[in-house]
Amino acid sequence: MLEIRGLRVVYLAGKRRMVAVRNVDLELSTGSAVALVGESGSGKSTIALSVMRLIRPPVGKIEAGRIEFAGEDLLTFSESRMRDVLHKEIGYVPQDPAAALDPLCTIGRHINETLSASVPSSERRTAIANLLESLGVKNARSRLGSYPHEFSGGMQQRVAIAIALAKHPKLLIADEPTTALDVTTQLGILTLIDRLRRENGISLLFVTHDFSIARLLCQQVVVLYAGEVMEKGPINDVMTNPRHPYTKALVGAILREPAPRSRLLAIPGQPPSPVDVRVGCPFAPRCPLADAKCAKENPPLENYGGVAAACWKVGAKATQ
Repeated sequence: MLEIRGLRVVYLAGKRRMVAVRNVDLELSTGSAVALVGESGSGKSTIALSVMRLIRPPVGKIEAGRIEFAGEDLLTFSESRMRDVLHKEIGYVPQDPAAALDPLCTIGRHINETLSASVPSSERRTAIANLLESLGVKNARSRLGSYPHEFSGGMQQRVAIAIALAKHPKLLIADEPTTALDVTTQLGILTLIDRLRRENGISLLFVTHDFSIARLLCQQVVVLYAGEVMEKGPINDVMTNPRHPYTKALVGAILREPAPRSRLLAIPGQPPSPVDVRVGCPFAPRCPLADAKCAKENPPLENYGGVAAACWKVGAKATQ
């Protein structure tokens, strides 16, 4: 369904070029779900926006690579053909629906604009109401004339999902869609996305910084750091036996049932700036296993028992 090869993306600030994504590969099969996991600034959202061809000058540029969707490279499409793909085949659920929804546009109009053209005009209002009802919006028909601010955060997110699904997409991209919601509402939204993916055979590209959320929804995971793939593979395998020190640190930072007054684990240091000239492994300055080789040579992504990792120290243990 979706295959990315050698993706390189830069952001432009005057004469400066900030490399946000470097040589990223990933695969997403039909009906499956892949999570992009990493800290803020790791390149997750940049990859998602690149799939939709929304990185463009003067803000940024896709410098290299291929993004194949249903066997065709999206980077070769004309503007009009790409708009057609976005309108019919790729749905997007934003992180902040309050900012994404037009405050002057009713809920019904929002969804009507993306509803499949195959729905007759006489049936569109009923189709929109039925879609919202299926997403848990009660009395949906009477609320089609409401505006976004008249909905709660959870209901706004359901509207955003309805907009994405109204076109019956083949691919759904969800960019941290529950970040601004309370825990109970988060679980409801995540369960809803998972159910819709399974029922409709939709492929899901899910962006998150939280491994525990990714595990609820996805079968595969791509761990990103400073715009590069550190590790990727089946999510249960990666979380149970992480090969890369960065993945181990992310898994170790998950909130579990802690002992009283116990401290959460944290990764020391800061990610590198995208404007820095980079030599060696990008995680080396923060890695407890790093040595001189790590500082000088960037390791290739290699397979270790079904999981790929980019690390010279796979299997090694930190010394205290």
